[in-house]
Amino acid sequence: MKIRSIPTAFRSSLSALGLLCLLLVVSGCSTLRNTADTGRNKNWQAILDESSAENVDFGTINISGKARIQAPSMGINSLQVSYKIAMSDDSLVHIRLTKFGIEPFRVLALPDSLFVLNRQDNSLMACDYGLAQSVTGIEADIQTIQSILLGDFTPLTSELKPTKRRGNPRTFHGSTAGASLDYVLDTGTSKLLQFITSNTALNQAATVSYADFKDVGNGKVMPMIVKVNVSAPDELSIEFQHKKVQIDPSSIYTKFNVPSGFSRMSCQ
Repeated sequence: MKIRSIPTAFRSSLSALGLLCLLLVVSGCSTLRNTADTGRNKNWQAILDESSAENVDFGTINISGKARIQAPSMGINSLQVSYKIAMSDDSLVHIRLTKFGIEPFRVLALPDSLFVLNRQDNSLMACDYGLAQSVTGIEADIQTIQSILLGDFTPLTSELKPTKRRGNPRTFHGSTAGASLDYVLDTGTSKLLQFITSNTALNQAATVSYADFKDVGNGKVMPMIVKVNVSAPDELSIEFQHKKVQIDPSSIYTKFNVPSGFSRMSCQ
């Protein structure tokens, strides 16, 4: 396998492409719901604890659906694809993207590395999680990716404080490594509605929004619609709609063979 570096002019586009394959789940319905003020008399720490308790528990999971991608810097005004995701708790994320029955990209996320198999130019892009952070400003690891895909509330800092004393939804603010973090929680359902991060010093900004919450089994609820918007350094929007979710299925598809002759792209 030949090894070559990614030209600087194309790094941003390739980074965004790899990330859009990983930040799976999104929808255009990013407006927060107007729910009852159930958080009026609730201790704010209890709101955080209850939201964490509502995270989806799984050993393995299968998710399939359709997505719409907009990436102006890559010349993509609107691209619709189908996807299939398989995950193993804290150890693996496997993503297949297809268009008209053709699979242009396959993605594998492991605890220490990310791999994007690109059948359009016969290449394999191998990166660490520093790539995702450079594009979005979000500190990334495999647990963070899985949380984003499932709409789980797993804050990147333990130092969160409410921005107001009452109301629903309730916003909690914090910071880490120079990044500003805001989590918008529904105090009635204890679900995460929106996650906003920005780092002005590094010109990074991203928002993840969740909607259309449904019971997926085991008494757990997760969003069927999610929207990931990266506004800096480059604009990127991914809208996914989950059609089918299987918790702890009998099997998951994790095949990731690299055909002979594919060149390897280094993100270094």
